[in-house]
Amino acid sequence: MSSAPRGNGMRQCLSALRAPAATKFAPLAGLGVGAIAGGIYWLAVQLWPSSVALILSMLAGTLLTDDLRRAAAASRIEVLSQLFYFLLKYNVLMALSAAKLPFAAPPDSALCLIMICGYGAARSLLVWLASRAPRSAAPLSHWDLSVALLLGFCPALLLGIPGLIGLAAAVVSVIGLSAAARRGMAESGGIMLASWLAETCFYLGAQAGWSYV
Repeated sequence: MSSAPRGNGMRQCLSALRAPAATKFAPLAGLGVGAIAGGIYWLAVQLWPSSVALILSMLAGTLLTDDLRRAAAASRIEVLSQLFYFLLKYNVLMALSAAKLPFAAPPDSALCLIMICGYGAARSLLVWLASRAPRSAAPLSHWDLSVALLLGFCPALLLGIPGLIGLAAAVVSVIGLSAAARRGMAESGGIMLASWLAETCFYLGAQAGWSYV
């Protein structure tokens, strides 16, 4: 009797990993994608320059999510937006590859942790967006929302002040996007845009914080 709920939960976890779905499993899926992408970067940078390692890491993160499949049916403006997102993400992550963590860590591991924090924060903010949707297919309890936000936000605390600045930038960007297009946030395009925006703004905020710390 317990196999059905367990199988249903596993399917939801896999679905959350493949697409930026606003479910209670989204933060765990984001942390998982970030850990895999960061791990590939760390392995690749042992053999090649950081620029090559970062491209391989971003490719892995894209393949793990639903970005490529959605791009197939995207409009010209959506394709340009996606291209801008990848270019901006690549450049800010390259800048963050020289970041120093506030604690002792193996070489080249800073960017791995930053990716985990960025993916986790972005996916947890999708859960917050889902909680604000007037007609949600899977309503979230206050407990689920609190746990999701804690799971997604807590890793950023390891980065110190830059991590807090990155979180603030991600939160403000998603709040602004939600206010500007509240009715469209439940659509897949709005969820995808919110995920991109939150992750990129986290990296931009963290980089700005490291410039002054």
